[in-house]
Amino acid sequence: MSTEFENLLVFHCSPTLMRLKASNLICCPKGKFEDLPGILESYNLWMNPLDIFLKPLWETEKRLMVLVYRKTALRQRLEESAVMDFLEAFGYPRTLDVETALRQLQKNIGISGEFPHEIGIFLDYPLEDVVGFIRNNGKNCKACGCWKVYGDVEKNLRLFETYSRCREHLFRQLTRGRTVQELLLAV
Repeated sequence: MSTEFENLLVFHCSPTLMRLKASNLICCPKGKFEDLPGILESYNLWMNPLDIFLKPLWETEKRLMVLVYRKTALRQRLEESAVMDFLEAFGYPRTLDVETALRQLQKNIGISGEFPHEIGIFLDYPLEDVVGFIRNNGKNCKACGCWKVYGDVEKNLRLFETYSRCREHLFRQLTRGRTVQELLLAV
């Protein structure tokens, strides 16, 4: 039987869990989970060897925002030349490892008190869509789904559909009594 945390994880992070995306973000309501730090530690213990990490990014009185990421995929994303150029403009060092990049992201969140627009890079959104969002102040997008699309609409709509089917598949497995751990070990 699935837990409430597993339902939240699958709903928001299926594409990352199934290797389709470098990372996803989940908002964990603190009142819903008695020992959220303990839950994250427990999941990290068995997920880290599978290259999946759960990192708290931002905390408020009522919720904890957690980045769920595949370290190898996120590192590859951050090493893309155009991505490095883009992040450098937001105070990130030109050469950085995942941990350094995430510390800088947390610092930028702390400065602004909200998620900075470059978080789209960490969430594996296409660079052209992140840049388009910033240039247009979130307006004038060509399509909207998992993010606002300013670039290739057809390609992104196919991605959104793939992510949706992935979530539906994992939820079906959870309702049949499988756990997230069983699903990930089968991948």
